[in-house]
Amino acid sequence: MAQDVFFEFIDIKGYRGRNFELKMNPPGEHTVFIMDGNTGKTTTIELIRWCFKHKESEAVGKFRHMWIEPAHVLDMMKHGPQTCTIKISFSDKKHRYLFTRVTKGEYLNEIDDNKKIIGDRINEVLDTLEIDSGADVISGDRVNQYLREQFRFGQSVDYFCFDGERARDLLIKASDVDNLDFLTSLINTRATHPILNHYNEQLEALKRKIYTKAKSRAPDRKIKEYIEKIEDKEGELKAARDLLRSNRDELAPIIEAIRLKNDEISELDKKRIQIQSEKYSEKLDYERQIDSIKQKWRDKRKFYYENSLNWLSHIDTEYLNKLKHHVREVGKLPEPYRKDLIYACLNHKPPICQICGRELDDDASYNHVKELENLVASHEVQSFLADKVKVDNIIFFPEKEYELLIAQYQTFKETETLKNAIVLSDEDNELVNHLNTAKNALEALLSRKRDFESNIQFLSNEVIRLEGEKQELESNLGFFKEYQNVLKNIERTQDTIITTQESMKEKTIGIISSVLSESISSILGPSFSANFSKDHGLLLGENNKFSPEIGGMSGRIILAYCFAEAMTLIDPIIIDTPSGNVGTHRDPLGQHLNVNHNQVICLCLPHETLNFAPHISKNPIEIENRGE
Repeated sequence: MAQDVFFEFIDIKGYRGRNFELKMNPPGEHTVFIMDGNTGKTTTIELIRWCFKHKESEAVGKFRHMWIEPAHVLDMMKHGPQTCTIKISFSDKKHRYLFTRVTKGEYLNEIDDNKKIIGDRINEVLDTLEIDSGADVISGDRVNQYLREQFRFGQSVDYFCFDGERARDLLIKASDVDNLDFLTSLINTRATHPILNHYNEQLEALKRKIYTKAKSRAPDRKIKEYIEKIEDKEGELKAARDLLRSNRDELAPIIEAIRLKNDEISELDKKRIQIQSEKYSEKLDYERQIDSIKQKWRDKRKFYYENSLNWLSHIDTEYLNKLKHHVREVGKLPEPYRKDLIYACLNHKPPICQICGRELDDDASYNHVKELENLVASHEVQSFLADKVKVDNIIFFPEKEYELLIAQYQTFKETETLKNAIVLSDEDNELVNHLNTAKNALEALLSRKRDFESNIQFLSNEVIRLEGEKQELESNLGFFKEYQNVLKNIERTQDTIITTQESMKEKTIGIISSVLSESISSILGPSFSANFSKDHGLLLGENNKFSPEIGGMSGRIILAYCFAEAMTLIDPIIIDTPSGNVGTHRDPLGQHLNVNHNQVICLCLPHETLNFAPHISKNPIEIENRGE
């Protein structure tokens, strides 16, 4: 259920040269603002998104205007320093709130080194939130945190502030089942509760405090270092578990997408068999031959890669033998020594040469014999230089390989010419292209599936390894046992939070799909419905058949607006130009918005009010962009 919030006024001063106040009708009434082009409809919507999505410290460079991001937020017509302000007043059942964002800076209409206009040079962004006329005041990044936790503005602002550009962007992405990352992000954002995230962060902070306390009470430095190892291992384990969970979440829709793509290919194959002609069979045979040649090339390329180092190791043996002979003769390497004689000379009392019998009566003679081992070559060196080098026969013949590849290439070109000479019907060509596209998409999905499965296997082993290492460290430290039970209870609580969030995701998807379908039926008629899932995306249906092609442009735009209604977590809804592309559905859309929202704030061009605005408000308010 959406949380009831009532917007009282939005006052804009200076941003992009806009200066006006939107003062809403009292509770129980909707509001329509009539605003000529370039008055500031889109700017208003985008400013609200900017304020509620991006905290004070990260706001610079994050403003978007239609398709431009980042876009300038200061007044480009004003010279010198400027200060821009937006105030948004709203209330719930308990309190009144006044959000204010002040931006100070200067717009520089100058060219930088990259030949681009410098634009905004923002010095400061300041956020404040007054509660109950200043009874409590929050400032800085805490404003964004408060609004996210209390109202979930950050997760909802893309939906309760809605316009045509957002509708088209949402339709393209949410209707594409291959765009799994976007769909997963949508579901996670909608179903993830900031309060649960906050609890999890608090539990993480508590764990850090426990480790700090344990280290402070450690009886000696060695035990303290041991506790630090346990804490580091805990961090590694958490990171591995988070990655494992993330990979499993992303793998599930890929598996379903593969199933759907296989079903699609199977249906296309059936159609292909039904319309198969003699020409098509001949063309298909040539394509198989071409694929076979390509596969041979791929195998050859792999073979060359795997064996290239072996071929490079084959060298000129005659040259190497000459080189070894040269080293042996010219280098004057002494003959191999007798280690036992040298050992006897050095260890006899007194030292006596075991060859000539002369006493080693001075240090020079003694040191000469002692260093003899370093002056002669070992048996291994002598043997290496004396032996002839023998290598295997070269197994790679470049000339023959080249001739083989040229022959295959000529066969490939001839077969390709024969294939291209066969002209298929438009129906056959369309089917073949569709089938090839589906097969390529399937191969991409299978590749992603293999990557995720490999990651999951690796991370699963990592979790097992890290858990074992952590348990071993803890078991070897009796001092740590009194803290161990507390840490395990924290981990169990965190597991419960994760399980709760996963359950919320599944329920949220079902609720969104149900609400969405009811809204579509009320606007487009009882034969229409809608479905949203992480496996199929966002689809419009007619007579229980769902497809991205049903409904035309107007039906699809209606679908986007209804999806935004279902995704938002607060009421009201603020919409810019809702009726421009919905054709004959203006009247039912207006009725639907009027009935299903406690507050609708509509920004319209003068000509867009026909059959629409009277359902929202019978007294539209004209807005002009005033001077400073």
